Amino acid sequence: MSKLYISMYHYVRDLKHSRYPEIKGLDVSLFRQQIEFMKEHFSIVTMEQVIDAVERKVALPENALLLTFDDGYESNYTELLPILEARGMKATVFMVANSIGREKYLSWEQLKDMQHRGIEIGSHTANHLPLTEMDMETARNEVKLSKLLMEWNGVDTIYTLSYPNGKYTTELRDMLKEEEYLAAVTGDAGLNTLDTDTY
Repeated sequence: MSKLYISMYHYVRDLKHSRYPEIKGLDVSLFRQQIEFMKEHFSIVTMEQVIDAVERKVALPENALLLTFDDGYESNYTELLPILEARGMKATVFMVANSIGREKYLSWEQLKDMQHRGIEIGSHTANHLPLTEMDMETARNEVKLSKLLMEWNGVDTIYTLSYPNGKYTTELRDMLKEEEYLAAVTGDAGLNTLDTDTY
């Protein structure tokens, strides 16, 4: 039985010299240590590999680990990307679509460059509002707008989503399928297998 570990991050930066000390984050030196440990003990996989393994019922590498980064902070480009590239590692960045180009966040150019350099881009909705706290029509607009906005601006097909605050319902999972998403990540703790629901 293939096991899949998922490690979720948000903000990786030099904490001592941060322009935004009010935002909690992981110091880049500690992140490097964690990445070195992961590279030695795990097989880093992508969302695409996971989805393919589930659909074709083929095993993932031993100790498969998926790296994800929520929100789409600019440090994903300036700090994260060079660290991963130097080690031949991949990750998925889940972007809040309406934050693109704002201060602290990735620009369109950075987002597309990351994708062209092997980082997968997914949706973190349009406005990072908890989908479980709104009606289904509003929730649908959040996931639909995020996908369309990024694709219309030159980002390759968006087919994965990270639920804001990690919260979801059965109705939301069904809606994502209708909106042509192939998988989503939650805030639930636990070990994943190929039998775990991909939404």
